Formats: sequence, structure tokens, C-alpha cells
Amino acid sequence: MRRTAGTALAAAILTLLAACGDDEPTTARDPSAEPDQSASEPTEGETTEVPDWPSCAEVWVAEATLPQGYKGCLDGDTAVKADRQMCSSGQVLVTYDELFYAVVGGPVNETEGLAQDSHYRSAKQSCLA
Repeated sequence: MRRTAGTALAAAILTLLAACGDDEPTTARDPSAEPDQSASEPTEGETTEVPDWPSCAEVWVAEATLPQGYKGCLDGDTAVKADRQMCSSGQVLVTYDELFYAVVGGPVNETEGLAQDSHYRSAKQSCLA
């Protein structure tokens, strides 16, 4: 049986609103969501170590589960940090490439563009409520 858009939307909203014990801690401030102010560009002679993150193409697949503890992914040898938004529920809404979004531990949703996608806008509104 095929999932309808309404079923997918309901599942996405329920995932956003669910308060699971395995979710990240419910704190008002998540330091990992903020950019590292102490990091600087490497100077000549220094090498930048590529993090041990999964490929973006492996992570950002429609209906795959965004892993707990997701910090980012690799686009080739380029590290792409997670674009995270802390939700009022304590969950974390993550977006990638202006096309994908997911709650950490929830299903990845693919759109034709986040700005135009009504399901994403609804999920973000629920996140910030």
C-alpha cells in the first residue's frame, strides 16, 4: 500500500512532536548547534583532518533514518556540518542542501526546495512553537 502525502505529513509531524527518552537532552542551549568560534583556517604547512563522517549521499536519502548524534556528512573530501535548529520540544531539526530535512532519529524528507515545501514549513513551525 502506498503512503499518501497526508500520511507522510502526519508521520513527520508526529515525529517532530514525539518526546522520546532516546532523544537528545532537552536543554535551552545546545552548544553543538553553534559554530565553533575558536576554529580558524589552516595556515601553510597545516593539514585539515577530514572527520570520520558518512557520505552525504548515504545519509540524505528519502525515508532513511537520520542517525542519532548526527554531526555532519562528507561531500567528497569536504565536511558539511549539520545545519541544526533546536526545537522547543528538545528535538533537533536538521536540513541539508536546501532540499532535505529530518529530525535527528527520524525519517529523512526530500523536497523540491525547503522554502516552497508546505510540509517543511509546517514542521519548522511546529519545531519553534
